[in-house]
Amino acid sequence: MSALAGLPARAGNGADHAAPSASADEDDESPHAVKLSLARELQAIGDVEGARSLVEEVEAESAGELKSQARQLLAELR
Repeated sequence: MSALAGLPARAGNGADHAAPSASADEDDESPHAVKLSLARELQAIGDVEGARSLVEEVEAESAGELKSQARQLLAELR
């Protein structure tokens, strides 16, 4: 039995496969959210340079609330 067997089938003309929007970055499980969380942990253990590096990536590559959070954390790290 397939692991996808319990999921509803998606019908459509292929438009369902559109590129994710900026709001996808705001999901708690997005790579940028994970990097931001890791940066906070690095800051907590004193690795300011490691934290800054991750936060700079998030700030450069994300949008919306994550970008705002990254800018705020970056200001704290300077």
